Amino acid sequence: MKHPMGSASTLLQFGILRPQFSDPRLGDLPSAGILDSTASGFGERNTQPFYQARLSATLPMVGSTGTVGVGAHYGRERVGVNRRLDSWAFAFDYSVPLHSRVRFRGEGFLGSNLVPFQGGILQGVAAVPAAAPFTTFRKIGAGGGWAELIVKLTQDNKNVFYVGAGTDDPRDRHLLPNSTRAKNSFGWASYFHKVTDNVTAAFEWSNWDFKTDSFAGVVNVGRGPTGRGNVFNLSLAYQF
Repeated sequence: MKHPMGSASTLLQFGILRPQFSDPRLGDLPSAGILDSTASGFGERNTQPFYQARLSATLPMVGSTGTVGVGAHYGRERVGVNRRLDSWAFAFDYSVPLHSRVRFRGEGFLGSNLVPFQGGILQGVAAVPAAAPFTTFRKIGAGGGWAELIVKLTQDNKNVFYVGAGTDDPRDRHLLPNSTRAKNSFGWASYFHKVTDNVTAAFEWSNWDFKTDSFAGVVNVGRGPTGRGNVFNLSLAYQF
């Protein structure tokens, strides 16, 4: 629902969605090749849908428009016969011009059991032992987000530079053995050049930093193995 207010406007969005947690640890990820055409779906196990809403405002800024928004999510995951685990999140997003050729945008989030959105580094619920039947459950809280600066290098918009960074940070105190991914961070820079009206060439570099926790039994004893990687991509796109 959009509501104009002079040169500005607000937008309210609300959705009731079919749920699917797709949690690989808890076994509710559909197998490859499953065709869901004769039943109400895998979301039926959750007993209720996802509820999601977003409110945003768009304002004139620097000869263009800027948008800021806030959102929320609630759902419930069913594990086994009678165990139900909530999923919730609060989020904010923004896209604002800093100059006629510079824009800053990004998103942030905070929540718990965010595996439907691959949050918590694809960890929604920590459980032990390693395989069902599980005896202990912990919902994994997580927070993070990303930010990106976009610079149009030339007046004709044929050369655009992007640079940004982000993170996904599960709460260490919620982790258990077999759910040990503690933090992912990443940064990137890319350059897009429009060769013709239909052809765009792009080069991107990204750096990834991975952290895990170690356990003695079910006790978190601190930082575990870490890893870092660099990725380079070169692409050519034809648009029509």
